[in-house]
Amino acid sequence: MSDNLSRADTESAVLLVLCDVIGNDAISLHDDFYMVGGHSLLILKIRHRLRNEFSLDLDLRQFWVNARVDSLVSACRPVVRVDGARCDGQ
Repeated sequence: MSDNLSRADTESAVLLVLCDVIGNDAISLHDDFYMVGGHSLLILKIRHRLRNEFSLDLDLRQFWVNARVDSLVSACRPVVRVDGARCDGQ
């Protein structure tokens, strides 16, 4: 989970992006990414949106390890630049 966002904020960010990208407003934390309409081509869009809009990084492997939305939330980390600084300036 992100160090700069609370768990609730991270959950909201992930759910917002998933619902928008997949086109399904009924996604919950207990849903499986693939069972609600997710597929491999959408993973990159989701990762891109999380990075750009919320400075969250989500390891692509997580979608194959455990694709439940709550597990994806737990796997989110703050985006880190090449020089090691976090993108949020902390």
